[in-house]
Amino acid sequence: MIPSVTLDGHTLYFWNAGDFTLYIKEEDGEVAYSTFVPANQTAVVLPADLAGTYTIEVVRGSQSFIGEIEL
Repeated sequence: MIPSVTLDGHTLYFWNAGDFTLYIKEEDGEVAYSTFVPANQTAVVLPADLAGTYTIEVVRGSQSFIGEIEL
């Protein structure tokens, strides 16, 4: 199942995600933030100092889901 992600301020909310690793990457591909998110966790608060456009990557096993967010 494809995970759903919404953003409210600096908080990301997840549905249907299972266990995954979250990567927030800068335009050059450098990882600005990463964390492991267990299946029972439905939200992640990103650091307040992140601002601008980032690539969001949700990696679950061998699957990777990629999008773009504006903070």
